[in-house]
Amino acid sequence: MFEGLRKLKFLDLSRNQIEDIGAYFMEYLLNVEILKLPFNKIVKIDTGMLTTSSNLKILNLSNNQIREIEPNSFKVLIFLKQYLFKQERKIKD
Repeated sequence: MFEGLRKLKFLDLSRNQIEDIGAYFMEYLLNVEILKLPFNKIVKIDTGMLTTSSNLKILNLSNNQIREIEPNSFKVLIFLKQYLFKQERKIKD
């Protein structure tokens, strides 16, 4: 899906109903520095999800349904400067 985008630096996939991000997702996005994934349906951050994302500087996973983050999931993100996991609270009537 992302073949040929090896020079891509910014990717915004907000509001796409993404449920899972496997290791294949970032395989061709080696130079992405800013990744925006807010308002999707991601529930788990796997250890292998970001293994090829060592250039990532900003990661936005706000307003997903994250319930689990596996140990060392962000270990390779040595240049990460900002990460967002803010969740909106739903107000019940």
